[in-house]
Amino acid sequence: MGIYHPCKVLKVLKSSKDVIASDTTTQVIVEAWDELQWTISLDQKLNNETLNEGDVVLGDWSVNNDTKAPNMNIIKVFRGKKGDEVWKTYKEYLKKQKNKAQQTQQNQQQQAANYMG
Repeated sequence: MGIYHPCKVLKVLKSSKDVIASDTTTQVIVEAWDELQWTISLDQKLNNETLNEGDVVLGDWSVNNDTKAPNMNIIKVFRGKKGDEVWKTYKEYLKKQKNKAQQTQQNQQQQAANYMG
């Protein structure tokens, strides 16, 4: 079973006149839906795809059985409307979670203020 995170591309890092590399792999600096930033690899099968800043990608965070670490590998690129829909779905969920946490904190503060111990 996989664990996946939608992310937005911030920067693409691959061999170029500005990047000297020892290999032909591509890494991508992304902002995940939960506002964390990561540098993750682009799957070799997607190496010929052009990634642009702002593209929405799907990162595979499944645990590698050999290393016991997350794969952290881009396996899909969403273009246009599909990318916008995926990103919006997760960002709306994050907003709800933040609102819920804020409400809980406010309730706890109110209860503490009313405590007469």
